[in-house]
Amino acid sequence: MKASMGSTGLFLTCQWQGCDNPSSYPEDHVSEHSLSSLPCPYEGCERAFREPGLLVDHTCYEHKSSRLKPSADPFVPSTDMPPPAPDDTLPSYMTVTRNIMPCQILAETHGNIGPQVLHSVMPVKLSNYGDLNDEYDFVSERPMASYIPSEPANIQGMDDLDCSKVSALVQNGLRLW
Repeated sequence: MKASMGSTGLFLTCQWQGCDNPSSYPEDHVSEHSLSSLPCPYEGCERAFREPGLLVDHTCYEHKSSRLKPSADPFVPSTDMPPPAPDDTLPSYMTVTRNIMPCQILAETHGNIGPQVLHSVMPVKLSNYGDLNDEYDFVSERPMASYIPSEPANIQGMDDLDCSKVSALVQNGLRLW
């Protein structure tokens, strides 16, 4: 940043690769460059750009026959050093077993809060449909009152389907009604 005096106070002019933007808040302006700097990927070029389009134009016009910078190749880490020897003593958390038990609760307290807990984790079981509005009513609503809930069929002895045959049927327009 180069300092200059303006009519409203001190201004600092940015020297970042041709930016020349005057700013009275240099920290904010410099962070714009550091957060959005796109470096040129070609060898010997140290330019950086704030916009992807400028970088594309630069690479098309300036580096038609240039070589890209080498990339970091993956490598196998060396395992020449053996792992350190274990300590002579084990930490207590590896040797001491602790009994894990549910929190003890009095029968009276259990009787008082048990129904509330049950109600919060399980939907209300309605004796007659429509007796009570519950947040789970949408699960069992039917479009018409005459609909009877379907029961699952008790089918036994079904073998696995042959995937290739099923795929061929689907590709040939299988429809399930």
